[in-house]
Amino acid sequence: EPRLLDMPTLVIEASVALPKEKEESLLLRASALVADILGKPESYVTVSYKTVRAVFGGSFDPSAFCYVASIGQINLEKNSKMTKAICELLKDACGIDPARVYVSFNDAARENFGWNGKTFAG
Repeated sequence: EPRLLDMPTLVIEASVALPKEKEESLLLRASALVADILGKPESYVTVSYKTVRAVFGGSFDPSAFCYVASIGQINLEKNSKMTKAICELLKDACGIDPARVYVSFNDAARENFGWNGKTFAG
């Protein structure tokens, strides 16, 4: 059973559709980088990629919004590393300019994160 501080997730919403193989490669790379940067077991990391129609700065050029949530380990140093790594990954995998990527972070309270039919607070 996961420890209380082991449930990070990354949700990527991007305006670039990828073939299945490229999407799966991006997901695996993203999962590894989340685990590495947050110092958490990859076995508890979840990552999803959703293709969306989006406007960013008045333009339909490729863009992405990413949401990172974790119980703990959300701080300036790790957020900076994560933002850089996600932007580099999306540039490489999707051709998205890092200036067109937003990354939001949430340090989730245990009572606000559920798994296996209960919250991490009990």
